[in-house]
Amino acid sequence: MLQTQQVSFPVITDPVIIDGTSQPGFFPKGVPLIELDGRNVTQANAGSANGLTITAGGSTVKGLIINHFKDNGILLSTKGPNTITGNYIGTNDSGNGAAPNGDGIFILDSPNNDIGGADHDAGVCNKTCNVISGNGLHGIEIRGVNSGFTKVQGNFIGVGVNGMAKVPNDQDGVSIDLGEGGATIGGDHDVGMCNGACNLISGNGLHGIEKETAVLHLSAL
Repeated sequence: MLQTQQVSFPVITDPVIIDGTSQPGFFPKGVPLIELDGRNVTQANAGSANGLTITAGGSTVKGLIINHFKDNGILLSTKGPNTITGNYIGTNDSGNGAAPNGDGIFILDSPNNDIGGADHDAGVCNKTCNVISGNGLHGIEIRGVNSGFTKVQGNFIGVGVNGMAKVPNDQDGVSIDLGEGGATIGGDHDVGMCNGACNLISGNGLHGIEKETAVLHLSAL
């Protein structure tokens, strides 16, 4: 289901669950079917050009394709925690070609967010894994002194859903500049495999991970 936006969705100011996995046909393959396409959204007609803007905290976004938004695919600001899982952000509906947002996910002064999960199979971005690739700026940008304790685990960043296609973000895979609490990037996985909480970060235009001011907890990217 393709939804081409003319203006951005309203800012989400109360906790919400946006669950694309409930769309008939999502199972058994687990491929997102609901696509938010922002190619017609401009700052002039919308004030901002984000796919989803969430300020409430306590929200979950899963099972969507979010692309062509000129600012950010998803903006998380002000409050946390929020959970972002199982999405294609910055790619086409196949998950293997670019359809860029500005940033894929921009976290601004929003703490305790979970981006991805710890359950994807080796060599494929499935289950809670997000594909965050093909964006015009960063895949994930984390900014602000109140954005600490965010976890980025079990995502494909700069590659396609199959783990092979080159779908780089033009700048950094993950760009971080935040205050106390730091961020956790990656986590446990089986020896010799990128599964579980392992992030597959490859081929991005500048850096895989760029840390300006932050404490990072790196484990099995």
